Amino acid sequence: MRLEIADIFRLHGPDYREKYGERMLASHLKAMEDIERCRTEALGGQLYCCEHCGDSHYSYHSCKNRHCPKCQNDQAAAWLDNQKSLLLPIPHFMVTFTLPDELSTARSNYAASCAGGGAPNLASSLALVYVHWMGFGC
Repeated sequence: MRLEIADIFRLHGPDYREKYGERMLASHLKAMEDIERCRTEALGGQLYCCEHCGDSHYSYHSCKNRHCPKCQNDQAAAWLDNQKSLLLPIPHFMVTFTLPDELSTARSNYAASCAGGGAPNLASSLALVYVHWMGFGC
């Protein structure tokens, strides 16, 4: 048997909520409750019958909570596949940095003045900063 988050929530959730529930956001409490109840008798379900062989199968309803791994697994997989399709077919990395507050006005003005052509200028600027930082100097 495979252990799921819902099993852990069902087993330990009541004690956890009793201890920390007052400090938890209402949305977190609801997510825990939804995940615990997802695809169980608590949400009901439907009986499906095969017209050809007479076999029947009962399927419980899902909670549809966006944080539920059972409900969102297909959507998460589709999103990940889409993101993978956007990756460049070359080795690359992403540069993320935070500007000091003093430069926020300059950044806003720069972004507005370079609309459409800012990325190449930014790439050149980053390359220049990297060269100086590595001590290659110009």
